[in-house]
Amino acid sequence: MRLLSSYAGETMKRIKYFIHWIIVSLRIAKYGLIENLIISMRYKTNLVISLSNIVVGILTYAFLGSSIVYQKGIETYGTHSPEAFLLSGYIALFLLSPLEGHLTFSASYYELLLTSPTPLWCNFLARIIWAYVRTLRNTAIVVTTMYFFGITFKVDPLSLVYVIVFSTILGIGLGILNTGINFIVKRGQPIHWILRVLESLASGRWIPLNILPWYVQHIAWILPSTPLNFCLRVSIFASASIVDFPLEFLTLAIISVTYFLIGYIAFKYGIEKIRNEGLLL
Repeated sequence: MRLLSSYAGETMKRIKYFIHWIIVSLRIAKYGLIENLIISMRYKTNLVISLSNIVVGILTYAFLGSSIVYQKGIETYGTHSPEAFLLSGYIALFLLSPLEGHLTFSASYYELLLTSPTPLWCNFLARIIWAYVRTLRNTAIVVTTMYFFGITFKVDPLSLVYVIVFSTILGIGLGILNTGINFIVKRGQPIHWILRVLESLASGRWIPLNILPWYVQHIAWILPSTPLNFCLRVSIFASASIVDFPLEFLTLAIISVTYFLIGYIAFKYGIEKIRNEGLLL
């Protein structure tokens, strides 16, 4: 009985320590988020230019969609509106790009993060939160533009949450994959560039998959954003549930977890490589 009581007391101490560690770490992450916000607001010209580029790009695609009388294949994504199809591609892009970009580091910058008194995972968390702040801002611009063009939404909340969760896993995976590759090859972001080109052409972001050659349509589903583009659109335009498209939603989960694991392996290997080469102290 005394042994059981001692074990219970030790367990409670560990739980309290863990909770304290989480609270302190979140506070540290908060300061990282505030730092990003201050830096963003300090360079107001860059912020204005960045927002202007987003607005111009969105309007360009919106008017491009308006100029298309009929675009074959968009109905499979839950909409008959070319504007809705093209602008929702922007939303999918915003779900991935900020996460991916904020977790891509050079060896020198990664060393700077390691020497910081802030725990590495807190830096990562602050960057992820800040990425979502930017995502919400940019998505709000897209949605406002959609309403301006008379686009209506039929949202399935559960499906949309599902898409957001796995797009987060996917975005983090792509970010650390890019970093790992940078550490390994030390020549920019070759994987990032290849994926960007392929996704622009064959992921269904700007072009419906079923107008592509049949063999490209099947291969395209291994690209990161192909299932994301499909699942996001049917979630917000067709009020589709997960059981309506089980294969596509399952593919999104598998692709997201797979890229996350590949990213983790590449990231870990890349760190060991630059450490062995003396690029990390």
